[in-house]
Order: sequence, then C-alpha cells, then structure tokens
Amino acid sequence: MQSDHPGPRAIGSAKVMRQLTTLQRAAAMAITGGLRTSPTNALDACAFLLPSPLNINKCCYRALTRMAMLPEDHPLHSTIKHKNTQEVKHHRMAIHHLLDCYQDSIDPNKIEKIPATSHNPILAVKNPFAISIPVDRESLTREAANAEEEVQVFSDGLAMEGKVGAAVVLLRAGKPARILHLHLGLEDKHTVHKAELVGILLGLHLINMERKNGTTFALRSDNQAAIKAFQSNLRSPGHHLAREALRLAHQINYRKRKTKYALTIRWTAGHEGIKGNEAVDREAKKAAEGFTSDLTLLPSYLRKPLLTNPSAVKKAHNDRLKHKWTTIWRNSRRGRKMHQIDSSTPSDKFLKAISLTNITPSTASLISQLRLTHIPLNSYLKRFKRADNARCPACRADEETIVHFLLFCPTYAHKRWALAHQVKKQKKPLTIEFLLRDPNLVIPLGNYINAMQCFTSHGEQSTSLTQQSTPHHIQVTPQPE
Repeated sequence: MQSDHPGPRAIGSAKVMRQLTTLQRAAAMAITGGLRTSPTNALDACAFLLPSPLNINKCCYRALTRMAMLPEDHPLHSTIKHKNTQEVKHHRMAIHHLLDCYQDSIDPNKIEKIPATSHNPILAVKNPFAISIPVDRESLTREAANAEEEVQVFSDGLAMEGKVGAAVVLLRAGKPARILHLHLGLEDKHTVHKAELVGILLGLHLINMERKNGTTFALRSDNQAAIKAFQSNLRSPGHHLAREALRLAHQINYRKRKTKYALTIRWTAGHEGIKGNEAVDREAKKAAEGFTSDLTLLPSYLRKPLLTNPSAVKKAHNDRLKHKWTTIWRNSRRGRKMHQIDSSTPSDKFLKAISLTNITPSTASLISQLRLTHIPLNSYLKRFKRADNARCPACRADEETIVHFLLFCPTYAHKRWALAHQVKKQKKPLTIEFLLRDPNLVIPLGNYINAMQCFTSHGEQSTSLTQQSTPHHIQVTPQPE
C-alpha cells in the first residue's frame, strides 16, 4: 500500500502489488478486447476497474471496518478497541498495521457492533405486530383508501445535501397531528436505511405515548428493506434500531394486552398522493436539514448520538478512492486526451455501450481499440515495427491514422455514407469525438468497421498480424511508450 507504481525489482508487498496489477491488467484486456500494448491506466478506465493499489486500499479498509463491528465477547475486540498501536513494539501483526494506516479515518469505538448470534431460539417469540407489503401499486392504493385502522402513523427517512434525517407523523381523526423529528448527522456516517428504521422507532414511540388503549394502529413506511428487517436475523448494519423497535413493540403489547390494541406495519409507496405520506416527506426534509425535536420527547434510545453505520463508512471511503482515481486519471496525459472524447471517464458508460447484444465481441473489441488508440492500422503497426511504413494501403495516403480511417479515406467514402447519415439524423458533426462518445452510434460504427473488412485475415488491408479472425488474438510485443 506504500507504492502506487511498484518497480520491476520490487520485493515484499510491492512485489505482490505488481503481481496483482498484472492480473488485473489481463482482466481489463479480456473485458475491453484491448491489445497487449494498450496502457494499463487506459484499460482500467475503459473497463471501469479501480486501479490495483486503490483496490487493495479498499479491501484493507473494508477488512478493518468489519473487525470494528465485532462484539465485546469476540477475542479481537480488545485489540481493535485500543486503536493506538504505537506502544506495540514487538510481534506486530497485520491488524496493527491496518490500525496504523487508518487511525485517522475510522474509530472502532464509534462503529455499530454486530452480535455474534441473532437471538436465543428459546426466547424467540412471534412478532408483536403484523406486516403488510402489497404486491403492486394498485393494491397499495386500494388498501390505503380502505384503511380500517383508527390511527395512521407515517414514517420516513431522507438523505439530502449530505445530511440524514428522519421524521414521523401521527394522524387521528379530530385531533391535531403529532410530529417528531431527528437529525442523524452526515451521510458519511449514516444511511437512508438507518434513517427509515429510526422513523419506525419514532412511530412506535408515539404509539406508546397514546393514552387510548383499545385502538388499532397502522404504521406506514415507504422502505420495504426497513420493514423486512423485522423478519431477518437482525445481524446487519443498522439492525440495532430494529432490535430496539421490537423491544418497544413487545412492551406496548404487554401493556395493552387486555385491550383491543392491534398494530400493522404497512408499506406505502412514495409519491402516490397519500396525504399523510406527503406530510411526512416535508417533515423528513426539515429533519435532514438539521432540525431535531426536543430530546425529552424522543425515546431514550435516540437521545444520545447514534453509532456510525459501517455501510456508510465503507461507501464514503469508496467514494474518496473513486474521486482520487478520477483526479489522477484526468490529470494524466492519456486522461486529458480521452476527456476530449468522453468527459465521463472513468465510468461504466462506455462498457455498457459496447455490451449490446446486437454487436459481436470482435466488433466491440475493435471499438475499444479505437478509443484506446491502439488498433492495428499501419500508423500503429509501424510504431511497433510490424509494418514497413505508415501508408494507407487503400488510398496510398501518407499515414493511416484513426482519423483518416474513419473520416477521410476516399476508398471507403461509399461505405461511410450510412455512418454519416446516422450522425446527420442527430444533427451533430461527423467527428472522432462524437463517433466514439455517443452510445447510439455504437451499432452504426460497428457496421462500418465490419464493412471495411480491414481487420480480418482475408480483408483488403494486409495489416493482420496473424490469421485469427478477431483482434483479441493479435500478438504485439509490448514496448514502453
């Protein structure tokens, strides 16, 4: 992890880094169909593969985050808890090095803990509420219109502008609405799923505070994952809130066991025009902006700052790595050149464009090679001493470049007409940048390349290096650029 570009004589961890980079390069070549001489950073950008040094960084951070989630009864908990490992002078292990590397970005003492077991099977009881998730939106709308519960409770969690909040609204006929808000914090420490569970817990708290016992309640949430969490083993990030919600629901059940109390948690799709759902959306935005109800009105479990969600921590770190990769790539010479073609790289946009079922793998490989500027035209072959000159074999122009092949070679003017017609329909100029950028031109471009028959063993152009029919098998001795 100390060297982003290990040299050929690297040893130890640097040697492993070089070997992993070689493996990933082979994978990127297989994905894109690039030639062996294609630069590694360009292959990674086209295949949307995080460079090996950053990928190892990602894996190490994920491993430390998982260890930070270990409960107190785990043998490694005490080692992880004391994250300051500077005092360990002898017998330092990999875990100590991980803690040293990420001591400023992750605090194991503030990460949610995952229990070693889900629950005691002997003490397992039936859920203290019913769960209803309609199969489609029509059933949902019909169910909402025919709701029989006396009290409707709507909960929602929201992330907005990097902040996360949750809110709940309780509606009873003839009574003013009761509302609670909770601002969780920044999005790099909390998730929307966690906010949805907080909303359900707030809803149960409002139900618990209702004085009328013999009442039916419907607690509505627009997040199916949060509702289905109560049917799981409760051993995932954020599920400590679900365990607390179940505890509170059991408490309500016990207190109102001699009445006609009933509670159903229902899924409600967002943006369906339901009055209570629209109201809780507005309140959730207030909570995400930073508003929190008086702490004395909140359940005791939510009065202190919540622990950091490990999923949010890993996502934030992955976003930082992708931003670092993007910055390095776009500041490089090849990145600046490819930016003129596609400003979205590195992304999966190009990979999706060439993954259409309408084009063959060999055609997709040729389009990748055009973007990588490593394609067996004579200007390229001469650079690697596989051709005597760079002259175009079709029109005898001085140099057969990608621009010449796609736009200007007079021999291919008739076959280029269909490609030019497709570009004209979109009211765009016929340029290299547009041809290699627009996903709608992938099929016309592939048809044009196939019509040329320049890269087959029996084509017009004698630039084939072998007798294979696809450019995946062209063997060119790699040389430094």
